[in-house]
Amino acid sequence: MNGTESLLREFDRWDEDLARLEDECAADDWAQRERLMTTAQRTVAAYRGRILPRLNPEHTPSTAYAHIVADQLTHAVDLLEDLQRELVRPTHDPQLELRIYETLAVIRALGTVVRRFHQFDHARRS
Repeated sequence: MNGTESLLREFDRWDEDLARLEDECAADDWAQRERLMTTAQRTVAAYRGRILPRLNPEHTPSTAYAHIVADQLTHAVDLLEDLQRELVRPTHDPQLELRIYETLAVIRALGTVVRRFHQFDHARRS
């Protein structure tokens, strides 16, 4: 399996994990804050442990744009991790949950861009 296929598989794995989490949260009637915390934790763990390490020059299409998007994705994951830490504090900004949802949306959008770069690059090389 090449780097592109491995990366795409990790994105799919993350999507599947969040879908299972959503089903679990709905079935067990989790509180919104609990659901958000767990989603943020799993996203940070997936990106730090499995996705971001695969976004290195060896596996990334060689365009400046792809590297910029990967860099912005790294920054978004860093921000999510910081916001997640704030969420566990007893008092926090009332807009914190909205900021977490926005950051998750940014991560999802940037992840889609990275996927498309890799799919295009893979198709071009085949």
